[in-house]
Amino acid sequence: MDGYFYFLDQLHTAFTQVPYLCNMKYAFLCLSTLLSTTIWSQDRPKLLVGIVVDQMRADYLDRFRPLFGEDGFERLRREGAEFRFAHFNYVPTYTGPGHASIYTGATPFHHGIISNDWYDPQLADEVYCVEDAEMQTVGADNASGQCSPHRMRSGSLGDALGLHTYGESKVFGISIKDRGAILPAGHSADAAYWYDAETGHFVSSSYYGKESLPKWLQSFNAEDRAIKSMASHWELLHARTAYRLMAPDEGPGERDVFEEGDASFPHTFGHLSESQKRSLIRFTPHGNKLLTDLAIALLQEEQLGHDDVPDMLAVSYSSPDYIGHAYGPNSWEIADNYARLDREIARLLTALDQEVGKGNYVLFLTADHGVKPNGAVLETMNIPGGSLPSSAIEQEAKNYLQERWGDSTLLQTVFDHHLHLNHQRIVEMKLPYDEIVNDLRRHLIRHFDEVHQVFTQLDLKGFSARRSMEFMVLNGMQPQRCGDLVIELHPNFITGNHALGTTHGSSFDYDSHVPLLFFGHSVPVMRSTEEVFVIDIAATISEIVGMMEPDGNIGRPLF
Repeated sequence: MDGYFYFLDQLHTAFTQVPYLCNMKYAFLCLSTLLSTTIWSQDRPKLLVGIVVDQMRADYLDRFRPLFGEDGFERLRREGAEFRFAHFNYVPTYTGPGHASIYTGATPFHHGIISNDWYDPQLADEVYCVEDAEMQTVGADNASGQCSPHRMRSGSLGDALGLHTYGESKVFGISIKDRGAILPAGHSADAAYWYDAETGHFVSSSYYGKESLPKWLQSFNAEDRAIKSMASHWELLHARTAYRLMAPDEGPGERDVFEEGDASFPHTFGHLSESQKRSLIRFTPHGNKLLTDLAIALLQEEQLGHDDVPDMLAVSYSSPDYIGHAYGPNSWEIADNYARLDREIARLLTALDQEVGKGNYVLFLTADHGVKPNGAVLETMNIPGGSLPSSAIEQEAKNYLQERWGDSTLLQTVFDHHLHLNHQRIVEMKLPYDEIVNDLRRHLIRHFDEVHQVFTQLDLKGFSARRSMEFMVLNGMQPQRCGDLVIELHPNFITGNHALGTTHGSSFDYDSHVPLLFFGHSVPVMRSTEEVFVIDIAATISEIVGMMEPDGNIGRPLF
């Protein structure tokens, strides 16, 4: 609106000068010039930048603050807008659904990415959210690039931008993980690049219409940066006393990722083979640095934000998730990772200032999910938690169906938290589907103390995703892809190994409450504790650009 009032004021000035200048051509020239500069230059940024940190809880901004400098996270908070009570409004809180929801403004109910992997009843097989066997790898001689966004049913922020400029905008997504690059970039992106742990190079997919990587990326890959990075140790960035509020170094439930014989600092890599180094760089802060290097090179080589047609760069830092799964949120490793990631954020901001210019770009930073404390840490502090293996759920469901309905094969499979029934068998036996589903739901709740709630396909009748946390499980279900029943466990309970490492995926705050920062063009300096949702990001950025939100969006602008 500031640009609008500026336009009116200057237009009034131009016309009041007409009698003195006695030249109507001057007034017309002022009008046309003001229209072009106001509409195309002043009212929208030249570059949209999305930063997603894979596995970052909201409390990390405060908890690790003493480890930060002034030019990374602190600069974003100091000069931008911070929403301190931002949540995901669906489950499961995983990487695939997280990235899809952030960039589409929708929940899995609409965009269809219900998990990283799910069981497809029509194929009778497991599928991965971005796998696409019809595509070929670009940049490596393996299957790492057989991917595309074809399973995402909504358009992304990048797709909305492309429609707004009729394909004139440049749109790129980069990440260590394929899904962290592909889903944010969307269906119509120029390219998505992700890390191939086999070659140590960034690769892409033939989906983007290119037979080879651009020359600048070929040169980038040729430097073999992964191997060079892993030639050094992982030392603590600060003195050991700075990490005293964490669990002890080599705390409960931490994995020996690098096969050193322990899980304490410093971590050494000299004994690892080159193939191990290429793979395990993902479990170190070197993975974050590698991605920042790529982001800066892409900014420069693709000339992003260098004209008045806005471009988009989606950056997803994946290493925090690898580190967090292995060591947990109370570890020295995760604290030091964020201390070092802060430096990478600062480095990226400096590059954006230099390449695009302060005030010429708008940026948001958030996370795709949080994380649960290690099970071993919970046990040492007498906090309830545990595990309920999927195999136990499957066996009990089959036993019950055999006893109640005379056929254990009425259950097709249990995948993650989803129970899939055998619909063909139900029809053959002429059994009442609704009664089977409701009976099994009641039994699972009564039999397993670990089960909090069970939702079913029946609950989806007449339902549409809501912008609230009231229907988190239903917001995350998609009728054609989810199970007939979906189980939610009590806080700190998981379906995997509870003792070693940790995971995420629940509706509880440790998984759903994430940071949300906006920075740059048109962003006010503010701090809010209002309840907002990650699906509001796409609408907020769309409002700043002045374009239509992504097609599946149910979020709203936050300022």
